[in-house]
Amino acid sequence: MLEGKDWYVKFVDEEYNKRAPQGIRLENNKFISFLYSNNSRREAAVPYYLSPSQDKTFIASKIGLYKSGNYIVTQDQYGFMCAKILSLTDDTLTIYCPWNRQQLTFTTKRPN
Repeated sequence: MLEGKDWYVKFVDEEYNKRAPQGIRLENNKFISFLYSNNSRREAAVPYYLSPSQDKTFIASKIGLYKSGNYIVTQDQYGFMCAKILSLTDDTLTIYCPWNRQQLTFTTKRPN
């Protein structure tokens, strides 16, 4: 249910709602961040894995190990991320990001 879909971030305030569509896609063990600019899609991809536990470091041997989990774990040039999955349905994903203490909600419906 998590993989193979474009998950568009739902911004909560008006200023952010004016931004171009952006979000994430999880596919083939890649965490893909995307945004649209001038009708063109730009992407950046890093490895990710799902984990049943809150990892403190990126453990490469876990890539592809679990098909489900409570956490999405990635590492890129800027650092480590372990986001808790709060809820997941066919069209809505909500995660908690402890590094900035924010909850983010994503939808499969692309904003205008």
